[in-house]
Amino acid sequence: MRNLWPNLWRWWSIGVHRWRKRWLVTLAGLAAIGGTGAGLWSWHLGTPPDPDQKLVMWLGDEPAPLDPGSTGDQWAMDLLGAVEEGLMRQGKGATLDPGLAERVEVSPDHTRFVFHLRPAAWSDGVPLRAEDFRYAWLRVLDPATHSPWARLLYPVQGAKAYAEGKGPAGQVAVKALGDRILEVKTTRPTPYFPSLTAEPALYPVRKDVVEKYGKEFGTGPGKMVFIGPFRISSWERDRQVTLAKNPMYWDARHVHLTSVTFKIVKELGQRISLYETGGLDQTGVAGSWLDQWKGKPDPVAVPEDSVFFLVFNPERYPAFANKNIRLALSYALDRRDYVRRLWSGAAEPAYGLVPPSIPGRTKSFRQENGDLFVDNRPDAARALLRNGLEELHLNALPPLTFLSDNSAPSVAAAKWLRDQWKTKLGIDVRIDEVPAAERLHRQRTGDYQVAVAGWGADYNDASAFLNLWVSDCPDNLVHYHNPDYDRLITAAEASTDPAGRAGELEQAERILFQDMPVAPLFFRERVWLQKPFVKHIVYPSVGLDWDLKGAYVEKRP
Repeated sequence: MRNLWPNLWRWWSIGVHRWRKRWLVTLAGLAAIGGTGAGLWSWHLGTPPDPDQKLVMWLGDEPAPLDPGSTGDQWAMDLLGAVEEGLMRQGKGATLDPGLAERVEVSPDHTRFVFHLRPAAWSDGVPLRAEDFRYAWLRVLDPATHSPWARLLYPVQGAKAYAEGKGPAGQVAVKALGDRILEVKTTRPTPYFPSLTAEPALYPVRKDVVEKYGKEFGTGPGKMVFIGPFRISSWERDRQVTLAKNPMYWDARHVHLTSVTFKIVKELGQRISLYETGGLDQTGVAGSWLDQWKGKPDPVAVPEDSVFFLVFNPERYPAFANKNIRLALSYALDRRDYVRRLWSGAAEPAYGLVPPSIPGRTKSFRQENGDLFVDNRPDAARALLRNGLEELHLNALPPLTFLSDNSAPSVAAAKWLRDQWKTKLGIDVRIDEVPAAERLHRQRTGDYQVAVAGWGADYNDASAFLNLWVSDCPDNLVHYHNPDYDRLITAAEASTDPAGRAGELEQAERILFQDMPVAPLFFRERVWLQKPFVKHIVYPSVGLDWDLKGAYVEKRP
């Protein structure tokens, strides 16, 4: 899983526009169009494109091997999004565009999906087959693969049993009905299933290529094949990865860039300097660096389907088993001050779990369910703390340790939280600063007391966030258990009534914040710096960081 905190990584992410019948009609219309000419259209309205269609972008670290089924690395997944493709692909915002599927048939009860593949070929000329998807998906589910993405396919009949070693691969309801038809059946209504196919983990994979290269599969341009807009032309470890246009791509006529060079730059100040001096055409930016770009055309802000929150671990800090203690620590915080100081306004305070971009019945889910608590209430927080201590028969809280990454932004956030709790509640908090990889491992194994975590949507629906806290969810980091909450989530998952389902999810979220097993902090906007002459990079609010299929370069200064 990709963790979102604080290195701009995510535990999982993908998306969908809307799951109602209207969305299915829209998807069919998009599939009929089969590609976008938006980049070409805008050329007629602005400066003619530069004849040298080359782009230089930033990559935050050396990417892991580009194996769709096993990688959880954000940089690897972003590269996969450029050189491979799924049945669907993420569009602007949370929309869904056709990819390798030219159309999809959906049963009225949203339990059967038939994807019709377009004529397409891999970079070595071998035709794409529906079996390439079936093989890839079964490989993700195979217990021997140890894929972090198996749960994406759990709605499919027989998938969970196979992944857990309790059923055969033959019972997984993914079938190739010929070379260009893929049929999928789910155990329950899954209106968002087409959006799952935009996730890199569910990209097609060739069995012959995997078997040929074995453990070396995906480790370099000569040990994989490509079916996306670009192919890897060179990979210089810890320095840069260069892509070239893939002439075999089914929609190559709408791919304008001839090459994309990704420079691997780990330090924020260094990449900002490179951007300012022309060494990068695009990079991420955050925190205090944003201030110097205000009023300029370079920043591109993208709302994310993500939420960041405090996780309270009662197994390592028994006082967190008391609801009043958790409520006290949450109510004491001034979230507006938090986003102003630490995010320079590029975030929104969170008073619920589901982000504002997630759709509800007629408006956003966040608008329909409203704010679920009020923060920055020191008096109420102190009263809750006293009540909690009395219930625990304590005079004061035991020493508390906050687990943080050792990066400067993470430590600054940890110190802000520490100071809020000291000033308003008189609580002393020690900050344990560790490398990001260690922090992730400790959170996953429960070796922490309190920390910040983030979650990005697996699909554009409130259940992507609320399903996380059911009792048996493996990603339930705080081991939250409430039978009423579980019952509502189970009912929503089985529902075929949109209004009733939305009501059950809203009620579940309200229960969650009566208990406060986690304390939401903010909904993030991601901000990129992009040279004004770079056009039509798509920044989805869910899933991959960017889509370069239709991007192009106008005349450089």
